[in-house]
Amino acid sequence: MFNGKIFHSNLTILENLNKSYGFGDFFFKKLEQRLELSLSIKLKDMSQKNWSTFVGVISQIVPKKSSIKKRTLLNIFLLDIITSYKGWRHYKGLPVRGQRTWTNAWSSFRSNITLRNYKIKISKKFYGNLPTYEINVALAAEQINVLWKTQWYNEWFAAKLSRLNFKGNMKTIKIDLYSMANGQIMNPAKFKKMTKKTKTIFQEKSLHFRFWSWFY
Repeated sequence: MFNGKIFHSNLTILENLNKSYGFGDFFFKKLEQRLELSLSIKLKDMSQKNWSTFVGVISQIVPKKSSIKKRTLLNIFLLDIITSYKGWRHYKGLPVRGQRTWTNAWSSFRSNITLRNYKIKISKKFYGNLPTYEINVALAAEQINVLWKTQWYNEWFAAKLSRLNFKGNMKTIKIDLYSMANGQIMNPAKFKKMTKKTKTIFQEKSLHFRFWSWFY
């Protein structure tokens, strides 16, 4: 097993590697130089030493039970999950790495189908076997709902934080509800400026009001 594919002994090294995702002519040339062996030889005709060297080299490139294709798909899905610009380009089928768009747009749209096919496959499980354009509308609506929910939460949290951090200003009047219940309807700033005699009279009136409030 290599790169998600099973190697067959009746095929050559090159034929087996051609079935694997992510390798091209440059890799085959470097591998042939490293092994000092022709890639046109069949696996069953390899000696034990050559086979051990071959397995050791390719294991350094792709670990056992790993797959370059799965890792690439995971990276693309991660770009879409974090709502990055590259993920959006993948979803729209546009060139991702700065390629020209004058003559390359349709080629990239036909080849860059990994994320779009995955989203369509998952969406059909939720919405049924709908046409593609209806699925796109449903996905757009879901994304807008998430954005509105996130925006509402951020605004609510910011308003709550501003209320907790509000310390008032010089013109703010603090009202003592307990004093108001006892008949002491007085501005605290004005009460501080009153003389001691006036304060005593005011307090006696408030106590008189509090006393008669028990009989009502």
